[in-house]
Amino acid sequence: MSPWMWPTTIAGQAGLALLAMAATWPLCAGVLYPLWLVLMRLTRALPPAPEPAEWPSVTVVVAARNAEAHIERKVTELLACDYPADKLQVVVVSDGSTDATAAVARSVDDPRLVVIELTENVGKTRAINGVVDQTSGDVLAFSDHSTRWRPDALRAMVRRAVGPGAGCACGRILYAKGDGSVAGGFSIYQRIEIRLRELAGSAGLLPSVSGAMHVVQRRHWRPMPPALTADLVLPQLVHLDGAGVVYAPEAIGEETPRESVAKELRARVRIAVRSVQSFAWAAPQLLQAGRLGPLFVLWSHKVLRWSLWVPAALALVGNVLLVREGWLWQVTLACQALVYVTGGVQISTGVRLLPGKLQSVTTYWTLAMIALSRGTLRGLFGEPMVSWKPED
Repeated sequence: MSPWMWPTTIAGQAGLALLAMAATWPLCAGVLYPLWLVLMRLTRALPPAPEPAEWPSVTVVVAARNAEAHIERKVTELLACDYPADKLQVVVVSDGSTDATAAVARSVDDPRLVVIELTENVGKTRAINGVVDQTSGDVLAFSDHSTRWRPDALRAMVRRAVGPGAGCACGRILYAKGDGSVAGGFSIYQRIEIRLRELAGSAGLLPSVSGAMHVVQRRHWRPMPPALTADLVLPQLVHLDGAGVVYAPEAIGEETPRESVAKELRARVRIAVRSVQSFAWAAPQLLQAGRLGPLFVLWSHKVLRWSLWVPAALALVGNVLLVREGWLWQVTLACQALVYVTGGVQISTGVRLLPGKLQSVTTYWTLAMIALSRGTLRGLFGEPMVSWKPED
């Protein structure tokens, strides 16, 4: 039987229909959306951001929990960064730490440093909400204790955030090369994400920021619901104010990717849960305010990605229904089975069945599909996730 013959059975025709439905996701998210971003870059790119005549005052907020091993280095690096010293304040909020995070931070003797110690773990968003009113900067910057900013990163982000048409800027996180089970797949994902961020940011349409590296003009900041992720909600607040969220690729931070499958799975589930609930909060407000561009980007860049497990499931079921229609469908089903079996085996047992990066890719894909399906369903029907742990 020719592999290209139209399916002759009802099951085969149903399988082909499912594959066609599955193809709409990558077509929209991987082709049409990037093309639309290119059009936006050509027609409504924001003007270049010049260096300010006078640099604004900046407060860098670092929310940390059980970070005694890293917090001194983090604070020291921030205080020594390439930014006017008299315009810089650093605030560390210890979110119910059970170690010496606050004490270690206080050991850094600098009048520009403020350490706030919370007795209970209230969650990152709520911790930040509670301390912003105690800060003095005209621009607010946010970071994590484990992300190392290069000395000129803060200056680069602030320049972008106060530039024409902008209100918020996000830096670029570089991840150290790893040899763990998911490092290879994660690096491929990051390369794609960086290209999309560059396109969206050029038009001020960035839908989210890195929680470890972003700045915002104080006038755009407002307290956020504690169960939601500030990484996604804050950019929408800026969009609702009519300002742009831009990307500052020259502002570089360095991070180590998660090498553990278990840690990556927990983190991906948590991100998906909070992001789905954040979208449900932001979308009606963007629609009511007529901010259709940011809403379209949020849908295409985020929602289609969170729901990628749906077309993946449709493709698998459709391929099973087509398996009797010719050798082509048998080969594609074998390829899908290879991905999920090899990925599932490493996730569950740690055993690598494929060489090098190929195994990392199949593991990362399988892990992502598991995490996205769990996270989106929990986000839609489960309880909010407010508190956080550094190991996640």
